[in-house]
Amino acid sequence: MVISKKTEPHNALKTLLAVQELRQKEHFLGLILDQIHQSLNLDEILETTVESVRLFLECDRVVIYRFLEDGRGIIEKESVAAGCSPMLGKIIDDPCFLNTNIIEPYKQDFINLIDDVETPDLNKCNTELLRKFQVKASMVLPILINQKEEKQSTDKTTWGLIIAHQCTHNRQWPILDTDLLKRLATQTAIAIQKAELFHSLEQRNQKLEKIAYIDILTGVSNRRYFQEKLDQEWKRLKRDDGSMSVIMVDVDYFKHYNDTYGHQEGDKCLQQVAQAISVAVKRPGDFVARYGGEEFVVVLPNTPIEGALKVAENITREIEALEIPHTTSAVSNWVTSSLGVASSNCSAESNPEMLLQAADMALYNAKKAGRNQVQTSKSADVVGVNLKVKSTATLSTAQVFEWAKSSRKRVAKLSCSQWLNPDKFLGYTNWKRASMNIGRLQRKIVNLNQDTLHNLINYLANKYGKFVIDNLNVSGMFRCTT
Repeated sequence: MVISKKTEPHNALKTLLAVQELRQKEHFLGLILDQIHQSLNLDEILETTVESVRLFLECDRVVIYRFLEDGRGIIEKESVAAGCSPMLGKIIDDPCFLNTNIIEPYKQDFINLIDDVETPDLNKCNTELLRKFQVKASMVLPILINQKEEKQSTDKTTWGLIIAHQCTHNRQWPILDTDLLKRLATQTAIAIQKAELFHSLEQRNQKLEKIAYIDILTGVSNRRYFQEKLDQEWKRLKRDDGSMSVIMVDVDYFKHYNDTYGHQEGDKCLQQVAQAISVAVKRPGDFVARYGGEEFVVVLPNTPIEGALKVAENITREIEALEIPHTTSAVSNWVTSSLGVASSNCSAESNPEMLLQAADMALYNAKKAGRNQVQTSKSADVVGVNLKVKSTATLSTAQVFEWAKSSRKRVAKLSCSQWLNPDKFLGYTNWKRASMNIGRLQRKIVNLNQDTLHNLINYLANKYGKFVIDNLNVSGMFRCTT
């Protein structure tokens, strides 16, 4: 056999070009896989896949076909050239999948190559479907997903197909391209499975988070969420120089209701009341929470006292409209509610705790005045007064309460680094009536630290309802001397 000397260099050049082309495609495939595996977003993964495959094959259309539970399929993603009919979002009722076992070979990594859809031996149902979408030639690769989460599992299901179409002319699909795309399909399947697992975990976490912040009985927010949301909203409104209103809601004579109708009916009552409050609170930024027992709280960002009063009145109407019988109530034959409303500018002179205490005091006044009504706090109820002391100063107890007396304010929060004698405390505040009521406490406790003192003051404030809420802020070292 004689080999032409001219043929040898020609064949070597063809081999060299083929190797270079293979290297380029291998490099391109590597870039595609890197991009796919960098994302846990299913939509991004599928978008990258169709765009990259169409660029890789230089074909007219590439789609991701996902199988549905009823045997049909949907075109989940598409990259299509101009002049080629789009298929995105279409539900494909492919008779080949329904009437034959054509899907089974795909589970064994079968690649379906059609160079010419008019080939006589081609399945008739295939031909009709491809003609419908102007297809002249097609390549189909399966996307196989492990049925179990274990990596070693060999059980696979056909999640979907990567389909390439040539719409303008017939085409032969090189074996080299199919081998590379088979690797791409395998890695795409892995990325899809990771993305779906991540999405599933996200959903579970969202459900758990929802459970953690929802009151199980009533379905509204719980106290934990309320406290976090209240602080967040206050900080936001403080930056924007906004205001906030709070409504405290208490079901009237609920203990009597439980005693009369039983705890199961009591639970149903609270569920209905929570729903009624939610109906009355309509703005997206407002929120309702169960504060504890039969008490609920409503937070209304950027709502003046007038607007809060209207919401409170709507709440009372919604609860009364439930017409839940309550024969042991002293104010009505139906379940009713008492409400306390307070409003404040979100500024450095106030804080959310002070606002909440003001609303709670208004609720206390509503209950004291006979229940089944709305009461508002006075504007002075939410006032912050700062007393700044130099860092090395020593301030006597007399001086602290002399300041309180001269400013006609009562101290509701005091930070003290030493012990404070309750006799001195009660003497300077001149709470004779209070002194009589806490005589036993006075005899038992010789000295009060700052926490005990704070609790004592809160007790007196709640007991007698005569207090303006003040903060005594001290910059640096502050010592109370007796």
